[in-house]
Amino acid sequence: MKQQSDAGAHVERYSPERPYRPLVSPPSVEDKDACAIYASVRKDATPSHRPIELAIPALQKMLHRAGNVDGEGDGCGLLLDIPRKIWTEEVRTGGHDPSLVLDDAFAVAHVFIERSQDEEKVKHDARELLAEGGFRVLAERSGVVNSPALGPTAREEEPIFWQLGGLVPDASRRDPILFDLLIELEKQLDVHVPSFSATTCVYKVMGAPKVLGHYYPDLLDERYETIGCFGHNRYSTNTWPSFKRVQPFSVLGHNGEINTIQQLRQEAKMLSVPIQAGSSDSQDLNRTIDTMVSREGLSLAEAMEMVVPPIVAEVRGLPEDLHAFYLYLHQAMGPFAQGPVALIARHSDECVFSADAMGLRPLWQVETEEDYIFSSEPGVVSVHDMCAEPKPLAPGEKVLVKIDRSERRTSRHPHDEMLRIVRDSWLRRNGIDAAAGYDRALETGGPLEGHDVPGYSDAGPEEPVKVSDRVLAGFGWQRDDVKLVQQMASNGAEPVGSLGYDGPLAALSPERQNLADYFKETVAVVTNPAIDREREMEHFSTRSLFGRRPSLRAAGEDTGTVETGFPVILGGHHDLAPLSDKTYREIARDHDTYLLEDLWEEFRGRADAVDISLLESETTKGAIERIKQEAVKKVRNGAELLVLTDRTVYDAQRRYLDPHLATSAIDQGLKQFRVERGEENLRRRCGIVLRSAAIRNVHDVMLALGLGANGVCPYTMVEVICVEDYRTDIGNLCAALAK
Repeated sequence: MKQQSDAGAHVERYSPERPYRPLVSPPSVEDKDACAIYASVRKDATPSHRPIELAIPALQKMLHRAGNVDGEGDGCGLLLDIPRKIWTEEVRTGGHDPSLVLDDAFAVAHVFIERSQDEEKVKHDARELLAEGGFRVLAERSGVVNSPALGPTAREEEPIFWQLGGLVPDASRRDPILFDLLIELEKQLDVHVPSFSATTCVYKVMGAPKVLGHYYPDLLDERYETIGCFGHNRYSTNTWPSFKRVQPFSVLGHNGEINTIQQLRQEAKMLSVPIQAGSSDSQDLNRTIDTMVSREGLSLAEAMEMVVPPIVAEVRGLPEDLHAFYLYLHQAMGPFAQGPVALIARHSDECVFSADAMGLRPLWQVETEEDYIFSSEPGVVSVHDMCAEPKPLAPGEKVLVKIDRSERRTSRHPHDEMLRIVRDSWLRRNGIDAAAGYDRALETGGPLEGHDVPGYSDAGPEEPVKVSDRVLAGFGWQRDDVKLVQQMASNGAEPVGSLGYDGPLAALSPERQNLADYFKETVAVVTNPAIDREREMEHFSTRSLFGRRPSLRAAGEDTGTVETGFPVILGGHHDLAPLSDKTYREIARDHDTYLLEDLWEEFRGRADAVDISLLESETTKGAIERIKQEAVKKVRNGAELLVLTDRTVYDAQRRYLDPHLATSAIDQGLKQFRVERGEENLRRRCGIVLRSAAIRNVHDVMLALGLGANGVCPYTMVEVICVEDYRTDIGNLCAALAK
């Protein structure tokens, strides 16, 4: 776009690194709802230049799946073997023994340096950093690119392409060493490292596949030979395109997007994954899997099954000997990398191809005499070259391909084989005999008879409970809230109303407002037909975990984790009559949940309560800091269940503190507490139940869960509805909340 000034005219283009101020019109952006992914692995495990010759045209054929900016392709890349013949010449030119390129300790780094940076200083600091990490640089290549191949927009964003080849100090620990060096390079020098590996490297560009081939002379060099060729056409999702966001990344490329992006980031950080600020969903997923493989020692297949696990309905349909392990794996991480997404991934000589649980992004298996091929579209391979019928991966299906260089062959394992390979590998790594079985209960036990939670009493009085108006007013209940809950109890469904909140803003209301009232939903109704009932249920699952999350390092350890099908915990009353304990427990069982008293009993000796209320002379800020420290101390002392309770507020002993604020503070306090390396994050060591009279509706429940609670005990909601048939009323309320 052009800007006129006294000094004349000049061209000013958009940059993702500076604010965009349109002067005439914004850049022309043509976006598509898909990406093109392509991968090939040679059956004879013999490196050849042929895979590159096939990959670039295949990606070009799928250009209709990509986007563009100002008429330029918005991104394309290849994940390939290290070009050892090329590096042999570079190492020889550097005065070193060229046979070192074949050593297991030899690795190559590809680095993007922004042109605004001091190139020589960055390189100097990088060499020092690598030397401190024990990496011995044997050869360097800088600017081995053909810049005129780029379009005008890409030229403005073009970084300096720097390649380094060298040796790690300990070949047996090369993956964690290289991964830590990659992290430090990006963290300390503000560069982007597309790859740093002893087996693979990444070439990527802002442009179409043809641009990729012309921009990197290496890709046209006959000396470049590879066994596997993984390609992606389109940059990434949820971000503006730039060189560093182009896929594939160090391990994977994907077609689609990660719609659980924030939860994935939180879960990943609790597992000590070094998530970068401002990264795309693709980069987050790549960094998570790379950490699990390179730092935690998982195989790529294990990491993929953990981060993108089978849905629970599929787990229950697996052979019985796999049930327990895959439930454990589901609890260890959870379904927080949900798509729609199709994935191609490679680490070292292991490749995994996966369709998401809903199967909304296509991934086809195609086989030729020479290659196993996986692509967004089977038509990129000529029918004449196919030796088997193309097959789409089913929802949730994965395929494992292993490269055996010594045997000169590649083996392909369908998902049913991969499931057992992952199970046996994981247990073997943890010193457990897979043949002896993995004895872990698949189902959570039923509620147990036992002692009461301190401060609570069983149901008992013969007179129906009456909730004091003073209590309701103090916790923010309005007349409409009471009416809404009673309607849910009468018919088992939330009343049909407007789409979203259309009342006065909480900040302008003359009435007493809770923190939850300042958050409102907007609703967009999309009438997509159900594709698969089981998978739809999985995506809208109400399951919840309580207690210590299973460790990635101790698969055989019984953590005593409790899983419920419903995050609303019943019980926890002062009085509730005339409902008997037995009947109340039956209602809880019917809705796959617990009474608070029974959940406490499950964690007896491992549970503790936190009083979330203000002392008489305490400020809100002071109270928040106090309860955070109290929660941290309790978890460090072994508490695996924290019950946050406001029971002292209406006894006039303490003052009201908003329970949503307290829940969020404790959740963040536990997550952010700095633990020693190798030690589990405190938040993964415990479950949180919020027991509060301020939970008045579905919105309050969802906000509490979103702010960190694993479950809520809305005891006042139950007390408000119990006016006639207690069993029916409570059952209907649970049904309405579950819906």
